[in-house]
Amino acid sequence: DVLKTVCTDTFLTVEIRECPAIRFMKQSGHEPSEWYEKTTSVLYRVLAEICGLRFELEQYDRQTGQARFTFRRDEK
Repeated sequence: DVLKTVCTDTFLTVEIRECPAIRFMKQSGHEPSEWYEKTTSVLYRVLAEICGLRFELEQYDRQTGQARFTFRRDEK
């Protein structure tokens, strides 16, 4: 319910309504680090590079972890 994907031959777009980890941290009285966003932007960028894809983080909300990002394959 928190994840939506759209996949074609050249891209995969992922939309996350909220990050379960951020929700858990806040419910247990902890505020996520200002660097927590990097777990999305850096991790997925590196994984995309390993797979020969491009990664675009199009939207990210630090309060909820709501995000939209796309992995793209270059057309040949």
